[in-house]
Amino acid sequence: MKKLALCLLILLLAGGTVFYLGWIQIRLPADGYAVVFTKTGGFDSRVTRPGVFSWRWERLIPQNLTLFTFTLLPYEAQVSTRGALPSGDQYASILPEKPDFSYEANMYLQLSLRPDSLPRLVREQNLRPEGLQTYYERAAGEIGPRALALALQYQQELLPGAGMESALREELSREYPDLDLLSVRIRLNRQPDLELYALAKQAYLNIVKQQDASRNAAAERWAKEQDRTLVDMESHHAAQRILSEYGELFNKYPVLLKVLYLQNGGALKERPVPELKIPKILEPGEQP
Repeated sequence: MKKLALCLLILLLAGGTVFYLGWIQIRLPADGYAVVFTKTGGFDSRVTRPGVFSWRWERLIPQNLTLFTFTLLPYEAQVSTRGALPSGDQYASILPEKPDFSYEANMYLQLSLRPDSLPRLVREQNLRPEGLQTYYERAAGEIGPRALALALQYQQELLPGAGMESALREELSREYPDLDLLSVRIRLNRQPDLELYALAKQAYLNIVKQQDASRNAAAERWAKEQDRTLVDMESHHAAQRILSEYGELFNKYPVLLKVLYLQNGGALKERPVPELKIPKILEPGEQP
């Protein structure tokens, strides 16, 4: 009886040890998410979450399983940016006041990496837990200027405050699907006159359009002049070629000048005409 109890105890201990060794999510902190890598199967396509049971037999093989654990706490950043509206200097150059279309703003961002994106980022972009801070900093540096550009675009369409923030989060979430944008706030320290910018842009584009139309019309006129010049040159060359052929013909057969003289009733009196010698028709039996 004691032996049976001892065997059951050993089996229970062995089974408990095996179960504990393969139990994955128990090793995660409260805000931790993990991506499993095994030498026998590669990266797991699913993220391991806290509170969701996960047991992996691959961990029973020594040094076979690696657990990349990420603590996904909200990341906060303040981004300062400055710049100018697209082609603002060119549009301002046509206005006498030379308005300033530059801007300057501070942005406050709160974001977090979406857990479901972890397996792909770990596999394709080589993201590791020690590089998460750098990933957040790079993402905030990209989102800041983009958020400001959207804010300037929405300024004439939306009321400031919650409406603007909601619209920014919605648009930026589509552009950065791996991030959960918890908060986006913008404070504009200097902003351009968007209505004046739109008018200057339209005026500039109209000027460019007129210049293009003038250039096209000038090019068309030049092409027509070239065509006429080419036709005149071809006609002149053709006339010269005909005269040259007539000259060669008269040099070779000067008797033709006499024929022309007779046909024109003596109109060629002022020019010497060669004698027209017509061979005599011999009678039968006469010698030439």
